[in-house]
Amino acid sequence: MKKAMKVILCVFGFTSIASASTLNIHVTNINNTKGQVLIALYNSPDNFPEAEAKYQGYKIKPISGRSVSQTVENLPPGRYAVVAFHDANDNGKLDKNWVGRPTEQYGFSNGVTRPDFEKSAFVLPKTGIKSITIKLNDA
Repeated sequence: MKKAMKVILCVFGFTSIASASTLNIHVTNINNTKGQVLIALYNSPDNFPEAEAKYQGYKIKPISGRSVSQTVENLPPGRYAVVAFHDANDNGKLDKNWVGRPTEQYGFSNGVTRPDFEKSAFVLPKTGIKSITIKLNDA
């Protein structure tokens, strides 16, 4: 019985490892090295791109140049969209002017310029590595 249990655990363990992918996120066109870059990964269009609705979030600080990278390992396959912004004043949020227009640099996966999960979404395969680049706008 113990041997059978070990075999079952090994099979399921290898299955979960085999169905996980790596996502490399590159954020470019950062205006300066002040503050931090915040990246949000979404796996659903529900409330996209609200911060509270994100699947996973990442903070890159300090910024050492005009681009930064984040590697996310062991992601299950599926559809994802990514939002990144340069939080230059380090207050943890995307600042906006009085009409609601962002005053800090931001960008979406697939080069989309407005929040749209369907247009920003990409498919992460069952295994392997996928790389995306998000070019921040010139806020």
